[in-house]
Amino acid sequence: MVVIVYNTIESGYGLTKHTQAYRTDVSVARDCAIYITLLHTGLRVSELVGLDTDHVHININEPFVEIGRAHV
Repeated sequence: MVVIVYNTIESGYGLTKHTQAYRTDVSVARDCAIYITLLHTGLRVSELVGLDTDHVHININEPFVEIGRAHV
């Protein structure tokens, strides 16, 4: 199922012609990044939308995302 959703995001299959007109490489990359982040972190959509770049800490040994006082 995960692969099907990811492939749908990349291909744009099922989008209206109007929506497809606004698809760009950047928007596809953004949508894939959002999907992968939700999938791998367990964040809720509302939590992802509220993230700032200073909430995300990338460390090779232990990456985490700050949500309030919790770390994911």
